[in-house]
Amino acid sequence: MRQSGNIFKYIQIILATSLIGYCGLFPGSCQKNISTVSDQKKRDIDQLNRLAMEMYEQSIDSTFHYIELATAQLRDIDYPKGRADLDNNLGAFYDTKGNPTLALRYFNMAQGIYQQIKDSSNIVQTYMNMAMVYVESGNRNKGFFTYQKAIELGNHLKQDSILSLLYYNYLLQYPDQYSNDSTTFYFGKIRAIAEKYKDTRVLTALDQLIADRQIDLGNTEDGFKLLQQTTQNALNRGLNFAAMDMLIDMADRLKKSSPAECLSYLNQGYQLARGKKYNLYFKMYARKLYEYYKEAGDPQKALEYSDTLLNLIDKQVQLSNSSGVDYVDYALQEKELEKARQKSSYTTRLAFMIGLICLLALIILIYVWQSRKKARKNQQILRLQYEQAEAAKNALNTLNLNYDKLIKVIAHDLRNPIGVIFSISSLLKQQSLDKENSELVGMIHMAADNSKELINKLLETDFDRQLHLNKQLLNLDEIIAMSIQLLRYRAAEKKQVLLYKCSSKNQMASIDKNLFIRVIDNLVINAIKFSGEKAATVVSLYKQKDTIFIKVKDNGIGIPEEIKDQIFAPFTSAKRSGTKGEIPFGLGLYTSREIIEAHGGKLYLSDQQSALSQNGSVFIIELPLDAPAHQTVAGPVRKPA
Repeated sequence: MRQSGNIFKYIQIILATSLIGYCGLFPGSCQKNISTVSDQKKRDIDQLNRLAMEMYEQSIDSTFHYIELATAQLRDIDYPKGRADLDNNLGAFYDTKGNPTLALRYFNMAQGIYQQIKDSSNIVQTYMNMAMVYVESGNRNKGFFTYQKAIELGNHLKQDSILSLLYYNYLLQYPDQYSNDSTTFYFGKIRAIAEKYKDTRVLTALDQLIADRQIDLGNTEDGFKLLQQTTQNALNRGLNFAAMDMLIDMADRLKKSSPAECLSYLNQGYQLARGKKYNLYFKMYARKLYEYYKEAGDPQKALEYSDTLLNLIDKQVQLSNSSGVDYVDYALQEKELEKARQKSSYTTRLAFMIGLICLLALIILIYVWQSRKKARKNQQILRLQYEQAEAAKNALNTLNLNYDKLIKVIAHDLRNPIGVIFSISSLLKQQSLDKENSELVGMIHMAADNSKELINKLLETDFDRQLHLNKQLLNLDEIIAMSIQLLRYRAAEKKQVLLYKCSSKNQMASIDKNLFIRVIDNLVINAIKFSGEKAATVVSLYKQKDTIFIKVKDNGIGIPEEIKDQIFAPFTSAKRSGTKGEIPFGLGLYTSREIIEAHGGKLYLSDQQSALSQNGSVFIIELPLDAPAHQTVAGPVRKPA
């Protein structure tokens, strides 16, 4: 039998099992301390726990809102069953949010309370939930033994409603543990229990397992027919998550034999996820469609869904950054609140301790009164030590700031060459290579991508810098030509043309080679970034009297008049995304100007429009001819006013 690898289905089943605990099937295990808890208060807590689960498909943050409300109610009463259900909810919530550590913690806490109140059904349920989290996290061995515990306890249950989900999830995640006859037997048990309790979600999911098994055993026609019928039933019943899993299942199975049907199912799921605003599934289907069109040789469509994926990732990052709820912080706060609840049971002992502390305080005050002169002297010493510590702290802060500056400069220097490596490896991946070279290119591509991500993170903090120039008398023509040659791959990604014109062949100048190449790379990459497809960028080198001029012209989107004065500021608010959504950092022009000025030259935006079109930008570098060679220059970089 084929095993589904979709973690969202597992999460869905976890949430379904948690909901069973709130449906009033097992009221006999939560009667402790009822004399101190009103029935209405308990009903309110149970209702909030139910709402937390029922809001899952609409908004996971709404689920957390009801969890918070239930938490507030539980602070005033001692209701173990409500607390266990809440912890079970939190376990499912954190599993959905992708935090298996916290999920396991809360499932384990819930299980501890269920064991105290002898709620056997929910003990089995929490074992099952933890087993699924272990499998999702890649720990299949631990998941297997945890499932075995759940099955062993479940076989002794009088109330067997949880067993349909237990057997279903075990067969889903470990399909090879039983023979065909045993699998058929358990399919029958799952169906009988689910029908007994009218659990349509499990019945629908079971039909998918049966259909998959028929297909894997060679009964393709009947299997696909049942799978299609099951998918339609899920859609009709509003089981959207299950339906989207099934659409992916059918699309994956038809990918090779019937690409057209595969595409149809992917589009159906894509539209459903998009309409319902299920961002997790929306991203999954966008990735599937991107891979489909990429393999089909349709780069335009592949690029369209690639852009969709990037937009979804950007929105997810923005939502995470702007969210006012810190779920991990909530977990820590809950831990502190639990400690506070434990302390409240020791109020009498605390009163005794306070009396003892007061007595000790009186003795200490007498001692302090007798020793006040010595204490004053000690205070002066401590004050001096404090001032010295503050001075040391300030010195360390300055040292750390300088260290940060070095990291940012190195990171920005590495960004462009790594970008070239990434682009070239992307082009090579599209070529027909033998297996060994294809693996090598894949490793290069992955390493470059990871390096780009690391560098982007290093560039998030403001800093001050020091420039150190190591000037040498070099051939500018050769250096610029080499840079242009490397950057042509970058331009080719956007179908652009990169031209180089030199009217001053073999022009020599006293420059720092690495820093100068960095300036050329920054200006040309900016021109590529802010120009559309089939655009042209021209780099010119010429001399007038005692000055060398380097001009970079493009016919891109240009620079609005209102931000021209801000473009050379570090991390400026005037930074904009490129024509293909390239991420801006607001550091390139600032760094480039400081490098050129350290060479005794100028870098500025020309007032004239690009001669290539009505739009575009023209950046000009001026370098003096008489700068001395082999010179080291050190000085602070100016910060913007």
